[in-house]
Amino acid sequence: MDSQLAISLMFIFLSAMLQSTTGFGFALLSVPALSLVYGPHVAVPLIMIVSYVTILLNVKKVYQEREKGTVKKLFIGSLFGVPIGLLIFLYANVDLLKLFFGLITLLISSLFLFKDYFINLIKNIKQGEYISGAISGIMTTSVGMPGPAVMLFLESKKQEQGPYRATGLVYLFLVYPIPILSFLLAGLINLFIIKLALLLIPISILGMITGNYIHNRISKRVFSTLTYSILLSTGLIIFATTLF
Repeated sequence: MDSQLAISLMFIFLSAMLQSTTGFGFALLSVPALSLVYGPHVAVPLIMIVSYVTILLNVKKVYQEREKGTVKKLFIGSLFGVPIGLLIFLYANVDLLKLFFGLITLLISSLFLFKDYFINLIKNIKQGEYISGAISGIMTTSVGMPGPAVMLFLESKKQEQGPYRATGLVYLFLVYPIPILSFLLAGLINLFIIKLALLLIPISILGMITGNYIHNRISKRVFSTLTYSILLSTGLIIFATTLF
């Protein structure tokens, strides 16, 4: 097994475990790491395909716990953001995209360090679902990370972990087919990406099963702290390798 595949397998396992535990986080953890290995134009469509498989396997179990109105408004908002993000992804320079990945990763880590402040800010924004959905749509197709804007919005609603996780998964279930189809039509999903996705899907399923097992057995705070420590390190590595 080569080092590229070993790194990919490790991050896919951790990402699938994170998504099964919290409802979000697959792309957040895996896209920055795999963009270092394969570059952004491979990492983003690859992770969307692999992530969507874990979503499909999880969504039926939690579907009834979703907040239907919130999912609908988030999805409508995302439709305005997806085309903007796609233009960024198609026409931005690769090194610029990597720097953008690093910046977004570091910003997201910072957001969650000071999330109480941002949660209070979001609570006072009218039509927050539509705005969060639009930001999520832009991030979905530009950097392959739909979750952060939606995570912060759902945190601001002080939901229980069950509905929080369900609402997030159902939203991702609805939004992911749009960028995947867009990438297919743009010729960005090739045979190499499909073969690599087929190799990574089994380990993502194993990570999903592990995440489901520990969902009620580990503190969300402990898991979140570990996740954002990895995320912060990944962002710093992206910056260092791109600039130097």
